[in-house]
Amino acid sequence: MSETMIENTLDMARFIAFQRALESDHPQSLVQDPLARLLAGTRGEELVHAYMHDAREVRAIGLRTHLYDELIMRLLAEEQLDTIINLAAGLDTRPYRLSLPPSLRWVEVDLPEVLSYKTEKLQDAQANCQLERFPLDILDAEARRSFLSEICTQTQKALVITEGLLIYLSEEQVESLAADLHALDNIGWWLAELVTPLSLQSQGGKWNQAVPEFAHLRFAPPNGCAFFSEHGWEVAEFYPIMAEALRQNLPLRHKWLLRLLVRINGRNTTHTDGFVLFKHA
Repeated sequence: MSETMIENTLDMARFIAFQRALESDHPQSLVQDPLARLLAGTRGEELVHAYMHDAREVRAIGLRTHLYDELIMRLLAEEQLDTIINLAAGLDTRPYRLSLPPSLRWVEVDLPEVLSYKTEKLQDAQANCQLERFPLDILDAEARRSFLSEICTQTQKALVITEGLLIYLSEEQVESLAADLHALDNIGWWLAELVTPLSLQSQGGKWNQAVPEFAHLRFAPPNGCAFFSEHGWEVAEFYPIMAEALRQNLPLRHKWLLRLLVRINGRNTTHTDGFVLFKHA
């Protein structure tokens, strides 16, 4: 196996972290993450150079991170959340870099090797909230249900984050996760992103050939956000990815055409890739 090939979940996390580091270095950065380079290490840098050949692709992570930051901070101000549950948290650093309420309970969930690495690297960093880490394979449905049930016995109102996760899951796995989250009334909000089947076909072919099976792109429901309404989740807000990229003036080819397509599609949640805030119905 090539030394510059993504081999495991920790590699994926370092790969994403280095993209945040590059975004932080950009003159018009959307995100400032002073811990990203430390977490990515040389391994993350090697993987980005191996897989990413266009600066526009790298900035997509900055765009997603920025929008998630905005939505999280707004929900904290408006909805009186007391808990945020970050499933497949990877090497996310929001507990350290966002101005969070000190009383907020922030729960990170990921595989043991990811959280052990992260804890070691950030041993001298101070979180701005009540940070907890739980090593868990979230695809183990029984263990996930037990964990969520336990967390929610100590929660009034929670937001769940699945940043960059769903696209790697099967339809059955997403369906199971949606049902488990909806079964708990005090999980009021869920933040995720979706791609269309056309985008998956475009992005997935080359990527899936270059990475191991665990990192294959899979989930793109033909009915878009309606997939989640069948499991009790309504769309509270939808942000088309292309519209957000244009709003942030990211470098894009054929901007005039993209603006036209955004106007035509509007906020269509079936035929447009987007970031989605779901509300417990």
